[in-house]
Amino acid sequence: MKRLSFIIIALLFSYIAANAQNDIAVVRPDTTAFFYKIADAVTYAQSGDTIYLPGRSFVESITITKELHIIGTGHYIDSTQASGRTALYGTITFQNGSDNTSIEGLFINNDIVISNGHVSSNISIQRCSFYNLGFNYGEVTGLLISECIQRGTVINGNSNHKNVLIEKCIMNGELNRFENATLVTNCIFLKSTSGYGPIYLLKSSYIENCVFVSTGYFDNSCTGCTYTNNLMVSSSTIATSNAGYNNLQGVNVTTIFDTYNTANAFSYDDNYHLQTRTDIGSSGLNVNNLGLYDNTLPYKSSAVPVTPHISTKTIARETDSNGKLSVQIKAIAQQR
Repeated sequence: MKRLSFIIIALLFSYIAANAQNDIAVVRPDTTAFFYKIADAVTYAQSGDTIYLPGRSFVESITITKELHIIGTGHYIDSTQASGRTALYGTITFQNGSDNTSIEGLFINNDIVISNGHVSSNISIQRCSFYNLGFNYGEVTGLLISECIQRGTVINGNSNHKNVLIEKCIMNGELNRFENATLVTNCIFLKSTSGYGPIYLLKSSYIENCVFVSTGYFDNSCTGCTYTNNLMVSSSTIATSNAGYNNLQGVNVTTIFDTYNTANAFSYDDNYHLQTRTDIGSSGLNVNNLGLYDNTLPYKSSAVPVTPHISTKTIARETDSNGKLSVQIKAIAQQR
C-alpha cells in the first residue's frame, strides 16, 4: 500500500511539474523523463507508458505503434485558463502495435486515422476535439469514442470494425459506414440536411438516446439499424429497412437546448443541456436517458480529463531576495 501511494504521489507531482514547465512528461512506475516535442516522447516511451502533455500548442504529427496513454489538459477554453489548452496541429495515426492505446484531453486540429491495412484493438479516444476520424482504411476491434467533439465532416468506419461504442459526442458532420452492432448513444448530431445526412451507410447498428437537429433524412442508406428513444427535428419516416421505437419527431429546434445560437455547428458558447419537454405525448420518449446529460453518467463538465485539474497557477516573474522563485499551483483531483 505504501509503494502504491508513493507511485500515485510521484505521478501527481510529475504531472504538475510538467505542466508548470510546459514540458512533456513520459511516466512509468520507476522513472519519469521530460521532452519538448511529442515525437521525441513517443519514440522514447515504452509500451504501456503514460505521456502527459502540457497546455501549449504542438505543430507536429505523431504515429503510434505501441500501447500509449496520452493525456492533455483539455480543450474547453473555460477550464484551461490556468493550464493552457493542449493543441496538436497535426494528425494522429494508429498503426500495427497500437493496441490498448488511449488519448484524452486534446484539441486535435487535423484528423485521427488508422493507416491502410493496419489492425488495432481496444482504442480509446475520450474528451478530445478533433476534425475528422478516418478509420475506414484499417481495422479496429474495440473502439471507444466518448465525450468528444467532431468538428469536421465525417467519422468514417468500415465493415471490419467490431465492438464499437460512440457515446456522449457532439458531431458537426456525419457518422459513416459502421456495422456489426455498433452502438451510438447519447450523442448530438448537429449536421443539417446537406450531403448524406447525419448518419450514412450504417448497418445492423443501434442509435439510442440521441438528438438530431437535421430537418431532412437522418438514416440515408442505412439497413438493419434500430433507432430507440431519440429526439428529432425531422419528421421523415424511418426507412422500412430500419426499426424505430419511442422516438419523438418533428420538434422545433428552438425547444431542444438551453442555448443554441450557432446553428449546425458546435460552439463552446452554447449550452447543450436539454430544455424541459411538454410534448412527449404517446411517443414513449424517456427524457431521463436522453442527450449528453442523462441521469446515469452525464457528460463531464467542460470535458476535463481524468488527471488532476490545474485550476489556478501563479509563477513570480523573478526571484525574491533569497533567490527563490514563488510558484503556487492549485490542482483539483478528478473522480473520473
